[in-house]
Amino acid sequence: MARPGKKRQNVTVLRLQERNWRCVGTRSVVRSSVRQDRLNHRLQLTVCAMGSSVTRSNLRFPLPVLPNESPMRCFRPFAAVLLSASALFGASQACAQSPNASTSLDQSIIASSAVLTEAQKTAIKAFAQTQVQLLATANDQAELESARRILTDAPRDPAATAIFRRGYSTVLIPLLTPVASGTDLRRAIFAMQALRFLRSNEAVDALLNRASLATEKDGARRLVAAGLAADLLSDADLSPIQMEAIAKRLGICALAETDSFALQQQLEGFNALLKRSQLPADTAKTVRKSEFEAIALLASSIAQQPNADARMNAVYRALISVRNQWVEMPTAEKTAAAPQLARGLVDLLKASDKQWTSVRANANLSPSYAGMCNSAEVLLRLVDRSMRPNAPRSTDDRVLPKTWESADKAAFTAEVKRWSDAVATYK
Repeated sequence: MARPGKKRQNVTVLRLQERNWRCVGTRSVVRSSVRQDRLNHRLQLTVCAMGSSVTRSNLRFPLPVLPNESPMRCFRPFAAVLLSASALFGASQACAQSPNASTSLDQSIIASSAVLTEAQKTAIKAFAQTQVQLLATANDQAELESARRILTDAPRDPAATAIFRRGYSTVLIPLLTPVASGTDLRRAIFAMQALRFLRSNEAVDALLNRASLATEKDGARRLVAAGLAADLLSDADLSPIQMEAIAKRLGICALAETDSFALQQQLEGFNALLKRSQLPADTAKTVRKSEFEAIALLASSIAQQPNADARMNAVYRALISVRNQWVEMPTAEKTAAAPQLARGLVDLLKASDKQWTSVRANANLSPSYAGMCNSAEVLLRLVDRSMRPNAPRSTDDRVLPKTWESADKAAFTAEVKRWSDAVATYK
């Protein structure tokens, strides 16, 4: 139990491995304010050493929780790089700018239910320019934190209307985009965090630009952008047509992605769309079609590799979501989706068979391959019931996991071939 005057928090434990900082877990500690200040300083120095070499992390980006807002909105977990101690421990309150027109917006603007007037647009522009300028040029950590907090407070205000957010996005996105694509990783991430809370289609587009290998070569930045985009997709103000277009774009990003952690967040974007409340059935069907197509294409690519492929980490986790979706899908949609999804599952199993030796020698990837075999077999059995309702069934429902765990290569290969032959009959 924490003693009076002290606070219990989760501290991310970092380890230097092969010249890359990697997050290896979290532990709960009790820390006095003095100890927190010291830890903040050490982590700030760590940020300088990290640069863009970060390849993995499992952190959260806390932001101040506004009244009537669920803390989970600010602490939703996703894989992201460590930027600064203040981003981890919520030190953005450490330095507050003096209240004036450039550090706050009038509540009548934020809560506007009518089209914004020219005067209101001018006020938003002055406000945004001041804070983004600080984000782009300030060298003081407290000033950077304050600018980020001020930029994100306005759209997160419980009274903020869709009309205000659209007007705010129109002004802010062109200002934030150069910072998000700039050379300073810390400033870029702060800019992308500001984009996440705009909840507009344009903000999704800006984040996906940074999440795509075609437009962003820095893996750390793609990782954070994809995670923020997935989080944004859960509550962005999007039309069905926009969601369908975003799903297609996620598939394009995923197929080109080389970093398994960024890929995991890109695939999570599909799940975020599908979990939206009141999602039209036709839109859900289109999003799932794009998701299944992306998984099938990734499976084909992985199967072509001679050795264990790190992308299996991401695909395995995506299959868990697909398995849950399948149970709820309409029968007609299952029939239409089954051939492509089943072929992708078989390709993943063929990859496991082909890469058998290298996978078993890789302690980091072997668990994902094993988990994939289990999920793939469950899904194939579900799919097969839709496609061949009268076909004979095996009494053993865990053939692939058992043969994988027992390292029985011959039996595993035979079972993969059996499924491959069955799926070849699907039309």
